[in-house]
Amino acid sequence: MKIYCFFFLLFGFYSVNAQLKGKAKLDSMLNVLSVSKGDTAKVKLIHQIANLYSKRDFDSSIYYCNLGLSLAQGLKFKKGMEALYRVMGNAFKGKGEYAAAMIAYEKALKINREIGNKDGETSALQNMGSVQLDLMDDVKAISYLMEGLAIAEETKNYYMLASINNSLYSVYFNQHDYKKAKQFSLKGLEFSKKANKPDVTAGSLRDLGCSELELGDTVSARDYFVKALHIYETTGNKLGQAAIYSYLSVASSNLGVAIEQGLSAKSLWDSLSPANPIAINNLGNLGGAYLDIVRYDTLHLIKPGGAIPAGRDQLLNIAEKYLYEALTLTKETDKFQYYHFAQTYSELKEIKGDYKAALQYLKISTKTHDSLYSQESKNEIASLINEKEINARDKEISLNKLSMSANRRQRIALISGIALLAVIGGLLFWQSRTRKRTNTTLLKLNTELDEANKVKARFFAILSHDLRSPVANLISFLELQHDQDNILSEQQKSIHQKKISDAAHSLLETMEAMLLWSKGQMESFKPVIKQVPVRELFNHLERFYSTTENIEMRFINDGGATVATDENYLQTIMHNLTSNSIKSLQHSNGGVIEWKAIQENGQTILSVADNGPGIEKEKFKALTGDVTEANEKTGFGFHMIRDLARAIDCKITWLPTPGKGTTFKLTV
Repeated sequence: MKIYCFFFLLFGFYSVNAQLKGKAKLDSMLNVLSVSKGDTAKVKLIHQIANLYSKRDFDSSIYYCNLGLSLAQGLKFKKGMEALYRVMGNAFKGKGEYAAAMIAYEKALKINREIGNKDGETSALQNMGSVQLDLMDDVKAISYLMEGLAIAEETKNYYMLASINNSLYSVYFNQHDYKKAKQFSLKGLEFSKKANKPDVTAGSLRDLGCSELELGDTVSARDYFVKALHIYETTGNKLGQAAIYSYLSVASSNLGVAIEQGLSAKSLWDSLSPANPIAINNLGNLGGAYLDIVRYDTLHLIKPGGAIPAGRDQLLNIAEKYLYEALTLTKETDKFQYYHFAQTYSELKEIKGDYKAALQYLKISTKTHDSLYSQESKNEIASLINEKEINARDKEISLNKLSMSANRRQRIALISGIALLAVIGGLLFWQSRTRKRTNTTLLKLNTELDEANKVKARFFAILSHDLRSPVANLISFLELQHDQDNILSEQQKSIHQKKISDAAHSLLETMEAMLLWSKGQMESFKPVIKQVPVRELFNHLERFYSTTENIEMRFINDGGATVATDENYLQTIMHNLTSNSIKSLQHSNGGVIEWKAIQENGQTILSVADNGPGIEKEKFKALTGDVTEANEKTGFGFHMIRDLARAIDCKITWLPTPGKGTTFKLTV
C-alpha cells in the first residue's frame, strides 16, 4: 500500500444549516450593498461578500474583488486594496489559475510593504509559496517561504512561523528528503503550540507522522497520527479526521486494522469530499489491502467477518471494485496516482487469471509513467502555463483599465501641483548640497588649523625648556670669567674656558637635535636608512661625554655589529638617553652608564643601563603617548625620543628595576 502526504489546507466542515446561514448572511449583505455610499465602509462590505463567495463561487468572488478594487483605488484605501487582492488570489488559486493568483498575491505583497504591514507581507509570501507548491516548483516555493520565514521570525508571529514551517515540510517531502521535512514539522509543531492554534498543531503532528512513515518508523508514525486525530476530534474538524484515518490505514501492519481504518476514512470522505485527492488515494489503498490478503495468503491470520469476507474470490472482487473506482477518478485528474493504481490493478487481473486485461493495464501503467516524464509532456505543461500567464495578463490589463478610469481626473488635477513641488524640492536640495559642501570645506580647514596650532604650541613648549638650560649655563660661565678674571689662576681659567667650550658644544648638539626633530615633523621629510656600524655610534658617545666627571662610561660591542637606520636620528636618541642617565647620577657616587650591543635572533639590540635611582612609570608614558604637554618642565627629552624613534621604526622598551637604576632597550 502507498499513500501520499499532500500539502493542503484543512478547511472547516460546513453543515447544511451552516451553509444556509451563510447564504442568508450573503443575501443580507447584497441588499445592504445596493444602497451603500461609495466610501471605505462599502469597500469593507464588498470584501466580506467576495470572501464568502471565495469558498463556493470563485467567479463571483473575483467579480466583487474587481468591483471593490475600482472603488478602493479611487479612495486610495490601501488596506482595502490589499485585502481584496488577497481574496482574489485565493479565488484564482481555487480555480487553478495559478499565474493570476500569483499576480494578485504580488500586488498584495507590494501594498503591505508600502504600508509597513509585516504580518500581511508574511502572509502574502506564504500564499505565493503555496502556489509554487501546487505548481511543483519547489525551488521558487522555498525562495518565497524562506523570505516570509525571516520576517515572521523578526515579528515573532508564531502562527505564520508554524504555517510556513509546515509549508517547508511539504517542499522537502516532495523532494523525498524526509529527515529535513521532519525537522520543519517539529519547528511547526513548536510554533503552533505557542500560537495556540489546535488545527495547525494537528497539521504538524500529521506531517510528522507522514515523515516517520516514509522513514520506516510506523510505530512513531501511528503515535503522531493518533495525537492529531484527538485534536481534530476536539475541534470538530471532520476533514482532518478523514485524512488521519487514511494515514492510519497505511501505517498499520495488520491488514484487518488497515481495512477498518480505511473504511472509517471512506465513510467520512463520502460525506465531505469524495473527490479529495486523499479520499481517492484511500480508495486505492483499500483495494490494495484486500488484494494483499490474497496476494500474501494472510487470510488465516485475519478473523473474517464484517468488512472482510472469508472467500478468496470475494476479497478479489472487493479489491477490484475499489481499485477500479480509484482508477476512474484519477484518470483525468492525477496521472501519478493513475499510473500507480493501474499497475496494482494489472496485478489483480493477473491473480484472477485475466491475463489479457492484466497486460492491457500494465501497458496503460507504463504509458502513463512514460508520459509523466516525456519531453512532449513537459512542453505541453509549459504551454498550458504560458496560456494561463497570458490570460492572467489580459485580466490584469482589464483591471488596470478600470483603475485608470477611476483615477484619471485626480491625476490630471495633481500634475501641476506635483511639478511645482518638484521644482521647489529641487531648489531646496541644491541649496542643501551647496551648504553641505561649504560646511565640509570649512570643517576641514578648521581641523588643519587646529592641528597646526597644536604642533606650534608643542614646538615652542619644547624650545622654552631645552634651549634655556644650555644658554643659561653658557651665560653663567661667561659672566664668571668676566667678573673674576683677575682672581682666577691660569689653570682655573683654562678649566673655565673648557667648560664654556663644552657648554657651547652641548648647546650646538641640542640645537642640531631639535632641528632634526622639527624636520621629522614635516610630512615630506623622510629619514635616510643605511647600514651603520655600532662601533661608530659608541665612539661618538664616548668622545662627546669624555669630560663627564664622577661617572664611568662603558661600551660593550660584540664584534662588527651594524644596524639599518638613519645615523643622525639614532645618534640623537642615544645622546638623549645618555644625558638622562647622567642627570639621574648627578647626586650619586660610583655612577656607571653601560651601553651594550648584543645579537638576539639574528638582530642587533642596543641597550643602555645605569645604576641610578631609576625613573617613575608616569615619566615613561611620554615615550608611548601621543600628547606633548605645553609645559617648560616637560622638556624635550622623552617626547623627542618618541617622535624620532617612530620615524625610523625603532622600538624602545623600558625595563624597570626600582632602586637599582634604569635600562632601555632599542630594537631597530
